[in-house]
Amino acid sequence: AYLKISEGCDHRCSFCSIPSFKGPHRSVPLDLLLKEAAALVRNGAKELTLIGQDIISYGKDLSRDRSLNIGTLLEELNDLPGLEWIRLLYTYPTRLADELESAYANLEKMIPYLDLPLQHLSDPILKRMKRGTPYDGIRAHIERLRRVAPTLVVRSTCIVGFPGETQQDYELLKERFAEIDVDHLGVFRYSDEDGTSAVDEPDKVPFELAEERHRELTLWAAEVCQKKAIRRLGGRVQVMIDHPIQPPLELFDGIDASGYWYQGRWYGQAMEIDGAVLFRSGREIEPGEMADVSLTEVSYPDYLGQLVTDSR
Repeated sequence: AYLKISEGCDHRCSFCSIPSFKGPHRSVPLDLLLKEAAALVRNGAKELTLIGQDIISYGKDLSRDRSLNIGTLLEELNDLPGLEWIRLLYTYPTRLADELESAYANLEKMIPYLDLPLQHLSDPILKRMKRGTPYDGIRAHIERLRRVAPTLVVRSTCIVGFPGETQQDYELLKERFAEIDVDHLGVFRYSDEDGTSAVDEPDKVPFELAEERHRELTLWAAEVCQKKAIRRLGGRVQVMIDHPIQPPLELFDGIDASGYWYQGRWYGQAMEIDGAVLFRSGREIEPGEMADVSLTEVSYPDYLGQLVTDSR
């Protein structure tokens, strides 16, 4: 279940119009969030996915000394009986590790998954985008989190063809995403958006070149993510069951279509975003149950798995 913890954004990224119609960052009061979260769990939610335009800034408008922050909220949610996983979407690199290091290190329900839309990794483009954090700072934040959560799964997105992007910037983008070792990467082509300062940026990248970079980087990202996924084959993961399915004959050849087939996700897969784990069971399993599954094949972003045992 999704838990919206804030609305609006105080950042002024040059390509984004969200602040112009969503307004400044506004945190949902902690007591209201905890009531909503408890109700969601009572109604069967096993996973809470926290969302907002900038969830890292949670609480900054509610307490001047930052005594109430995203860490405070995560600690409270971690104590909810019946909740299995806490997942974060739409984080922002500024203060990333400062706000989340303790949570990843100490909270058992805080799964090692991070959605971090980075948009670019060449410093001149980051500056034009008004992102605020250069590449070395971004990498340092991720390294800090990986020191306390070595199995951290990182999802990101990037924009190619931003005004002023040179071939060197583009190549550096690929090189640095490989260096960060992302698990999931979405690729978008820049286009002017009304009400943003990027519209007036000089040195626009020709449409055909931006399209070429978009196609090339999309294929590159799929290959990188497939290779990362292959490295997990043979490993065992805990899967949260989503629902029963028909045998995935169109995805994987030679599978046994008998028995019960289910779709679930290990912690590295956000629902409806990062694919799923598909596996066969000899018995019926209820949505929300946890099962241990060995990963046997992959067609990124989906895995074929073999049920090992049910987790209790």
